[in-house]
Amino acid sequence: MNSTNRVLLALVLALSALLWGPAAFQQSPLSEWLTFNQTSVIETYSLTQLQPADITEIVLVAANRAPINLSKTEQQWWLLTPDRQLANQSKVAALLKLLESPTYTRFQLPTPAESDESAESDAFIVKNTAVSVTFNDLTIGFGQRHPVGLRRYLILGDETALVDDYYFHHVAGPWQNWVAATTD
Repeated sequence: MNSTNRVLLALVLALSALLWGPAAFQQSPLSEWLTFNQTSVIETYSLTQLQPADITEIVLVAANRAPINLSKTEQQWWLLTPDRQLANQSKVAALLKLLESPTYTRFQLPTPAESDESAESDAFIVKNTAVSVTFNDLTIGFGQRHPVGLRRYLILGDETALVDDYYFHHVAGPWQNWVAATTD
C-alpha cells in the first residue's frame, strides 16, 4: 500500500467518524457486540465453605521438599517446620484466599468402576498431584493447568474444581519464601 492510499484511507475513516459519531455507534447493534455488557457476568461459586479466620493450621506438601507446617497462634502465623520462625503474614493471607477462590466449573472424578476411555482423559487433569495444601482437615490437591485462561484444576476429595492459577507457586515454592522479613 503506497502513501497516497494510506492518506486516503485515513481521510475516509476520519470522515466516517465525524458523520456517524459516537451517538450513532452507541445505538447500533454493533455497539452491543463490541462493548462489554456488564449485566452478563459468569456465575461462580467459592471453592470451599471454610472461612480464612477459622483456619489454624496449614500444611504445604510438594514432591521436591519436606512438608511446610504453619500454625496460627493468637493473630500471627508461625512456620513450625522445617524451622520455627515467624511466617510471612501477607503470604499466608494470600494463600488463605484460595478457600474463597471462585470456581468456574466443578465435576466428580470417575471411580475405578466407571473407568473407560473418557475417564482416562479426565485422569490427565489429576495426574501427578504431588503438590497439595491442607487447611485444618481439608486437603486440596493441585492438578494440571487448564490449557486456556491461566486456570488450574484442584482436587477436593472426589471432586475437581477449576480456579484461577494464583496459588500453585505459593504451595510448591521453597520454605524460605514463608519466612517473615526481619527489620533491624
